[in-house]
Amino acid sequence: MAMCERPECNDFFNEISNTMPATANIYVERYCKRDISRCARHYLFTYKEKMGINLDNAQKDLLKTLKLNLFPNQMDRVKKIFP
Repeated sequence: MAMCERPECNDFFNEISNTMPATANIYVERYCKRDISRCARHYLFTYKEKMGINLDNAQKDLLKTLKLNLFPNQMDRVKKIFP
């Protein structure tokens, strides 16, 4: 599998690398390098690109919040909001 190249994730991973370097490494290996289809962040940003103009204000606010604190293993959280 190819490495995920979503620039939206760089800030997130840089931030958690400072506070939780081992966790960040696990996430990168599991979700960015192995299987991006299971990554909640990848799903979120792909959804945003496909449906961005159709998001209502509440969804836009949620998107901003999720960009800051969504971990790759939280796919269920994203799919509840953006099916």
